[in-house]
Amino acid sequence: MRLTSIVFAVLIQAAAADITTLQPFQYIERELIDLDTEVKPYRLAGLKPSTGYEVRLSWPASIPATINFELIDGAVDQAGLLSPLLHKPARRLLDCEKFVFHTDNQASVQGFKDPQVLVSASRRSVHRDGPKAGVKKIVYNIVLAEVIFGLPTDIVPVVAAVLVSVVIAFIWSIYWSRSIYPWLLVWLTTSDRHPA
Repeated sequence: MRLTSIVFAVLIQAAAADITTLQPFQYIERELIDLDTEVKPYRLAGLKPSTGYEVRLSWPASIPATINFELIDGAVDQAGLLSPLLHKPARRLLDCEKFVFHTDNQASVQGFKDPQVLVSASRRSVHRDGPKAGVKKIVYNIVLAEVIFGLPTDIVPVVAAVLVSVVIAFIWSIYWSRSIYPWLLVWLTTSDRHPA
């Protein structure tokens, strides 16, 4: 369910005091949002010029829901409406959403004065007791991370651990092939180990 920019403008102006600031490498955990009714804004702050970023959201698989992102300019024009929305396609993952964007050389996102990410959630199923029954809210985690070479920088420890594991496996394979493997081959091919 996509909301129009006018509905977003009304919701943002009503919740202007409740805007959460999202900075790079800041993990915001256990956020709650009402299903089908609430829109939560996050102001993007601390962005570097000419840098790629991604906003990631994850939620429990036990609550069937769809979460949508919208990138807007939170600055209000003279007519009292928000600047037009720029929709960016979000990459669909299982119980996780990822939204990638880049800043220009003035650290603004696509020319926006006050970049914000709007998060909304909708049900993906109907409860057995009817559409009004079941879970009313969903809990989620959100993070803003820098992207270098297409990978978020907060996964550097995981990449380092994989590289160390590969190096250890390579060293072990050299040791195995030079000392243990020949001894095992001799042991298997000699007739002394089998009783007659």
